[in-house]
Amino acid sequence: MSLYTIVMDNCGGTYIRQVRATSPMTACRKWAKSLRPSDVYKLGETGKADLITKLDFDKPVLLEDLTNAWCICASVRGQLAVINVVKTDPKD
Repeated sequence: MSLYTIVMDNCGGTYIRQVRATSPMTACRKWAKSLRPSDVYKLGETGKADLITKLDFDKPVLLEDLTNAWCICASVRGQLAVINVVKTDPKD
């Protein structure tokens, strides 16, 4: 499994966490499921559930002209969440 850094910008806050996963999509799902609603401003249980659902159906898009960097956007309680995924494992 590779190390991925997940960076989410939402409601004026930036939230960063690292997870090990087999793909960017799996990393997003694993990250979202591990979120504690109290750690993200205005997330709540409903927002977390909506985010997980969104990440179950949409795939991160590879960013043009970059290596091992993806982006995905989601609506979290009516606010845009921009989620960047960077494969940060030095061995890969």
